[in-house]
Amino acid sequence: MAEKPANDLIILLDGYSDFLKAFISEEQSDFIRLKKQNENRFSILEKHKDLSSPFYLYTNAELMMQEALVKIKFHEYVSAVALIVRANRYIEKNKQLFPSFPLNDKLLGIINIMAGSVPKQFQWLSDLAGISGTVEMGKNRLYLLYMSLANSEYSSFRPELLFYISVTEAVYAVNEDKYVRWLKEYGQHKIS
Repeated sequence: MAEKPANDLIILLDGYSDFLKAFISEEQSDFIRLKKQNENRFSILEKHKDLSSPFYLYTNAELMMQEALVKIKFHEYVSAVALIVRANRYIEKNKQLFPSFPLNDKLLGIINIMAGSVPKQFQWLSDLAGISGTVEMGKNRLYLLYMSLANSEYSSFRPELLFYISVTEAVYAVNEDKYVRWLKEYGQHKIS
């Protein structure tokens, strides 16, 4: 950060830290910290707004999705849905501006999974919000992205994808043996 003080990817890394702590601990104090820190992060990102980089909209959407996931755990469903809708808009715009930016598919996969998780009696809310997808569609998107990033400049995102794949499989496993076989064959990665 000392070399490049305006490097906004530091914001994303700090966001991951707060997200994981709040998501795993399920402590109210960690949740409050995440929300407060995200307010600061969004403010900084807006000051450094750079629509020429695929990471600007992506980082905003990522932070929104992380906060929404924790809000769901804390039963703040209305504000979680609002964040998911905003994140979806950001990522759809990012996909239009940067169609070959692979990380868009990570967030779209997570959105597909969340849309597919909505109980049938509330499906109209997802439709109204313009969010669609199925759990299977989202899982497939995450699996394909994980595989495609193996030898790319974005390979450092593979452990994060593995986290999301694992959490999704833990909740929605249809064929646990298939996932375990896949994990043994493809779930290896090196962090350099």
